[in-house]
Amino acid sequence: MICRQLFDRDSCSYTYLLACQDTRQAVIIDPVLSQHTRDLNLIEELELHLLRAIDTHVHEDRFSGIGAMREATLCDTSAPRAARAACTHPLEEGSRVAFGEHALEAWATPGHSAHCLTLVMDDRSAAFTGDALLVRNRGRTDVVSGGSADALQRSITTRLFTLPMSTAVYPAHDYVGFTASTIGEEKAHGAHAAPPDAAAAAAEARSGSVSPLFAPPPPPPKPLDVGTHLQHNLKCGLPKSVREDVDEAME
Repeated sequence: MICRQLFDRDSCSYTYLLACQDTRQAVIIDPVLSQHTRDLNLIEELELHLLRAIDTHVHEDRFSGIGAMREATLCDTSAPRAARAACTHPLEEGSRVAFGEHALEAWATPGHSAHCLTLVMDDRSAAFTGDALLVRNRGRTDVVSGGSADALQRSITTRLFTLPMSTAVYPAHDYVGFTASTIGEEKAHGAHAAPPDAAAAAAEARSGSVSPLFAPPPPPPKPLDVGTHLQHNLKCGLPKSVREDVDEAME
């Protein structure tokens, strides 16, 4: 399988381009709008046929590029059904996205927000964990409505940690220079390996602070414009003409 990890410096976020070596069918995970030209050029250079552009969750720290990919390639778009984001093929627990000889399975891993998904390769070789499980860390729970430290702890320890020790972990963010890990490494060395502290989780849920069980990720290099990002990302999976109709209806 072809796998390319692509970085956006402004948001410290990762995009993943996956493709079947034989059929050249491809999917792209968590594309960033400002990197659209770079990503599209890579798809063309590798002579890939993009089937699907996917958001693991509705991002609050950058503009999603799934809509731009649809307009450029006529690919389908996906986002979590629970987020009620506009797209052609909503995903939920158990959904599958096939590309050539490979497929991704959607696992519900709420906590960073209530609707976050992890995309797991059907052979369990890799998991694209969005903002749930990061390398030696986990996603924030104090930015988006619906964030929950307790829910995220459960998603990591009772769901993701059931994957094989050798499963590669590919996060949607990193702020200190990590690129990937494995389930075995995170179980052994990640702060999330500690048993959940119900009192600390409850305190975080009440205050919006970050639980001391986890090393808090530093803020992105520029201030978040959560409202603007969410407004765009909730509808960007629609064709442009439909998005314009939605905008007019909202005015």
